[in-house]
Amino acid sequence: MSYELRIMSPAPIDLVAVRRLLLAVDGVEAVGDELIWAGALVNAAFVLDQTEIGVGVTSGEAPTEDLRREFRALLDVVSRVAALVGAPVYDVQLGRTLARDDDEAVRDFAG
Repeated sequence: MSYELRIMSPAPIDLVAVRRLLLAVDGVEAVGDELIWAGALVNAAFVLDQTEIGVGVTSGEAPTEDLRREFRALLDVVSRVAALVGAPVYDVQLGRTLARDDDEAVRDFAG
């Protein structure tokens, strides 16, 4: 399963502040230019740019409720980054911005 989220800002993003925030989150480590959040079932790669942060999300096969729980945890991290940047989280699959705990996005990701 793969899923894509974006945080797009009309103003330049403070990449140092975003990296600092992400590296303070349990399960995040720097791998080259990406910051990787590794859950037990769900992984996310944060790709930082001056105007956009791309978040590529992947998962393997697992019980639906377990995937939903981890995706909600990831949405919390992504929402914290979006709040720091001052921009919304955009769900590419749904074609809209997300709320912090967006049930439709969780169902779209994990059935």
